[in-house]
Amino acid sequence: MPPDRQLSATVIADFVAWIRQGAPWPEAAKKLQASAHWAFEPVKAVEPPADPSGWAEQPIDRFIAAGLRGHGLAPVAAAERRTLLRRVYFDLVGLPPTPAELNAFLADHSSDALAKIVDRLLASPLYGERWGRHWMDVVRYADTAGDNADYPIPEVRLYRDYIIDAFNRDKPFDQFVQEQVAGDILARQGPRDTYAERVIATGFLALSRRYATAPYELWHLTLEDTIDTTGRAFLGLSLRCARCHDHKFDPVTRKDYYALYGIFASTEFPWAGAEEFASMKKPREHFVPLVAPEQAASQITAYQAKIKQLDAEIARLAKQGTRQGGTAA
Repeated sequence: MPPDRQLSATVIADFVAWIRQGAPWPEAAKKLQASAHWAFEPVKAVEPPADPSGWAEQPIDRFIAAGLRGHGLAPVAAAERRTLLRRVYFDLVGLPPTPAELNAFLADHSSDALAKIVDRLLASPLYGERWGRHWMDVVRYADTAGDNADYPIPEVRLYRDYIIDAFNRDKPFDQFVQEQVAGDILARQGPRDTYAERVIATGFLALSRRYATAPYELWHLTLEDTIDTTGRAFLGLSLRCARCHDHKFDPVTRKDYYALYGIFASTEFPWAGAEEFASMKKPREHFVPLVAPEQAASQITAYQAKIKQLDAEIARLAKQGTRQGGTAA
C-alpha cells in the first residue's frame, strides 16, 4: 500500500533511476545481465582505424590492417590476376572459370576488368544457387525428412527455388525473413502477383520435423523444432532451453518461449509423410493453395467436376468390360 506520508527526496530519486533503467524486477535480473552481452547492444557507426601503411584499398580493409598490426603481422602480397579470377569465381558461383574466360580476363587490361567479371557473376543464376545453399543449410533444407523414416516432402523444391530466386533478385533481408515466417498472412494482404511467392516462402515452416503417425501425437515436439530453428536461423540463439526454464545464459525466458509457441500453434502440420494422403478422396486439396482463396475455390470446383467426370468414365468402361466377359481391374 502507498505510505501515509510523502516519500523522501532520496527514495523518489531511487524510483526515478529505477524507471530510467527499465524498471527491472529481481527475477528479470539474470535476463538483463544476459542482454548486456555485446551481441544485444545496438549497432553503432564506427570510424575505420587509420592505416599508416596505405595497404587498405577500402574502408573495411582498414579494420583488417589494424587487426594484423595488433598481432604483429603484415598482409601478404597481392595475388596475381590468374589466382584472383579463380578466387572470384569460386567465391561467387562455386565453379572455376573456363579456359576461355580466364584468357579473356588476362587479355583485358582495363581498370574495371575485374568489376565487370564480378557484375556478370552476380547477375548469373549460378550466384543464387551457390549462396542459396548456405541458407538451405541454416534452415536444414532437404528433399526428404531424414531420420529413420526419411519420407519425401512434397513440393518442397518450390521453397528451394524461392531461396535461389531471393538471392538472385537481391531480396531485402527483412522481407526475406518476414515471408518465411508469415508469408501466408502477408499473401492475403496483397499484392495479388506476390501471393504464390509468399506462400511458398513458408516452406521454412513445412520443413519442421514431425513425429508419430497422427498430427495430434507429439505435436508439441514439432512446434519445439519450429521455434528452435527460428531462433537459430534468425536470432542466432538456441531457444529450446527456454521450453522448461529461463535460458541459462541468453536473455530468453519461458514466457518468451511460450509467446512464440502461441504464435506457431496456429500452424497446421499433416502427420509425418502423409501429405499426399491426408484425404484419400481429395488428396491434393489439403495443400496450401498458391492462389488467393476465392480463386482456389473456383479451381477446386473445376477439379472436382473433372474428377467426377473421369470417375464416371472409369465406371462406364468397367461396366462395358464386364458385359463383354472380362473383369474389372
